[in-house]
Amino acid sequence: MKSLKYYSLFFTAIFFLSSCNDVLEEIPRDRLTSELFYKTKSDALAAVNAIYQPIRTTACMGQFYNAQQDVMSDYSTGRGSYIPVGNYQGLDATNIGRTSGIWIQFYASINYANIAIQQIPNIQMNTTEQNALVAEARFMRAFCYYQLVRNWGAVPLRLEPTTSEKQIAAPRASVASVYNAIIEDLKAGETALPDAAPQAGRPNKLAATAMLADVYLTQEKWELARDKSEQVISSGKYALVEVSKADDF
Repeated sequence: MKSLKYYSLFFTAIFFLSSCNDVLEEIPRDRLTSELFYKTKSDALAAVNAIYQPIRTTACMGQFYNAQQDVMSDYSTGRGSYIPVGNYQGLDATNIGRTSGIWIQFYASINYANIAIQQIPNIQMNTTEQNALVAEARFMRAFCYYQLVRNWGAVPLRLEPTTSEKQIAAPRASVASVYNAIIEDLKAGETALPDAAPQAGRPNKLAATAMLADVYLTQEKWELARDKSEQVISSGKYALVEVSKADDF
């Protein structure tokens, strides 16, 4: 009888432990996760807004990227730690660090763009607004790759979110492949971006068209560059600023 009693207690314990498994499995609610986020229009907008943050920092277009480029121009002179770059002496240790940071920030923005492009279509929201946000993410991805390919040539081409360390060591894609991806993203922008940007600094359809003109010009596709430029000019929405004195710049 004693052994029967122990067996009964043993199987009862197993039953209760197994039935409690589902109850004990909790979804964390004290932090943001991909499973809990990307549910609303606000989440979609936040996903797109995140793309801008890395490249706006001092480590990228907030300072170092522009300085590294402009210091080599004929209207600028490098001072202090920028002297080697301004004098076309290459990158010293300081400027190698700055250039590395620029690379990192562009790829951070690209990864945020890839996440937005993947997740926003799953959100229940107005289709036109949804498509516009995806197109904005694609525009920003194209913008980042355009800076990368012109400065580094063949670079890793990431069109999906990076979610594992195993994905970090990606091979370099050909320059042609990178430009093809840029053009496809900008064409999507021409289709789905709004006619008027909802906020200053964010792209609209003609921003995608103007950038396509620049891309085609860089590729020496003269007729395509001319046609895209003509679309922007003939829209009548933009004009060159009249300059009569230095302060007008």
